[in-house]
Amino acid sequence: MKRKIKLRAWDKHDKYMSKPFSLGDIEFGGELEEGTLVIDDCEIMQFTGLKDKNGKEIYSSDFVGVSKEKY
Repeated sequence: MKRKIKLRAWDKHDKYMSKPFSLGDIEFGGELEEGTLVIDDCEIMQFTGLKDKNGKEIYSSDFVGVSKEKY
């Protein structure tokens, strides 16, 4: 079974997080259009396959909070 690798990108210049995408969703070459990613100024993050307690997807480089509880 093949798994589609889901990614997202953080644009360091414009401080903007892209919507999730896969490499199959991106067309290379041609003229630049609105929404084109400039890889030089972006941090690419891969979906870990995990979700937080609220069902939100966790990507590499996400900050995860941990609470200390006494057991």
